[in-house]
Amino acid sequence: MTENAMLVRAGWLVTGAFDPVLRDSALHVLDGLITEVGSWRVLRERHPSLPVLGGPDDAVLPGLVNAHHHSNGVSSLQQGVEDDLLEPWLLAALAAYDESGMRVGLAAGFRSTGFLVHGAHDDQRFLAALPAAERALAQRLLPACGDMDEADWLALTSERVTRWHAHARVATWFGPPGPQWVSDQLLRIGDQAACRQWRGAQPQPELEPAAARGHRAAAGPAGDRRDGGSGHGRQHARR
Repeated sequence: MTENAMLVRAGWLVTGAFDPVLRDSALHVLDGLITEVGSWRVLRERHPSLPVLGGPDDAVLPGLVNAHHHSNGVSSLQQGVEDDLLEPWLLAALAAYDESGMRVGLAAGFRSTGFLVHGAHDDQRFLAALPAAERALAQRLLPACGDMDEADWLALTSERVTRWHAHARVATWFGPPGPQWVSDQLLRIGDQAACRQWRGAQPQPELEPAAARGHRAAAGPAGDRRDGGSGHGRQHARR
């Protein structure tokens, strides 16, 4: 008997999107890899002493992989989080992914500039050019005074990366959404932190500077070994 082997039994087994559903079937799993697919009777006779997961009333299907998502697979409401604060959202989201058995590489998005128009510090120039009534309306789109700054976001992300680095299914990444929404300094510091902690960085690829792409290639294999996708979190956060 192989210690890391098992049979997974299913009354209904789905092997692919266009494949017929197999009835009363089983999987032989060795070291986390599926090595055989066949009828329950045949595989049980072949491996009579292996432990069995599942049964005739269970359905088994391939994992549903979302390679890139701008929200969260487990919604905030499902997590019991009713507000829009980044810190409790991160704590609840990662725990919810863990408890649900989902695999995820989570990059909590962040924005420190460019809330109204692209360009560092261009929001205030844009507001100053508006008539008073329109300026008052646009002002409401800016985050409230006292929001998390770049140093706070970097410290929080670094702590999450460290805390979850050894988890088999949950990873956190440094993930500012794009260079037009954060300072060049944060992109540089965040990339250096990702390299030091050997995790991935997950900015938007179509917006990422070429120099950052080259540097990020050395940031580590976190994305390569995760089957799940990243979920960009809240873009700014009140404390």
